Amino acid sequence: MDRLRYPARFYHDPEDPEGFTVWIPDINSNGIGICTQGDTLEEAHEMARDALTGCLLAKHDMRAPIDEPGPLPEGPEWDWVYPDPQVEVALLIRDLRQRNNMTQKQAAALLDIPYTTYQRWENPDKCNATLKTLDRIARAFGCDLDVSFRPRKAS
Repeated sequence: MDRLRYPARFYHDPEDPEGFTVWIPDINSNGIGICTQGDTLEEAHEMARDALTGCLLAKHDMRAPIDEPGPLPEGPEWDWVYPDPQVEVALLIRDLRQRNNMTQKQAAALLDIPYTTYQRWENPDKCNATLKTLDRIARAFGCDLDVSFRPRKAS
């Protein structure tokens, strides 16, 4: 998993034509995805980010697998939703370790760091990894670190 970004449909609800409803179908805890809403498109994006972040944190706390995001469907109503960066980083570190079939202790040994330090990096509430640390993790697992900034959507 390169990024934790999920396709979301932003549309006007017929019952509330002024506001926006957001549907994120690939978070399938209940088989139908999650929905939220906002009075403006900007608020709808923020609410979608909060809802996605909350779902990912709940899955992390329950040790449940993270739903694999699908591609972005075509159409003007569709856009990516990203979780909070601290949550995304911690879950991506965990995913990288798991894809390499390693335990946290094995990953800590690979990086030559204390186990408790490594545990913090996979914890969305405690992850404080610097860019230097993230680059070190990426290299240890045979990857390159890719950091980007993306423009916000206009309201």
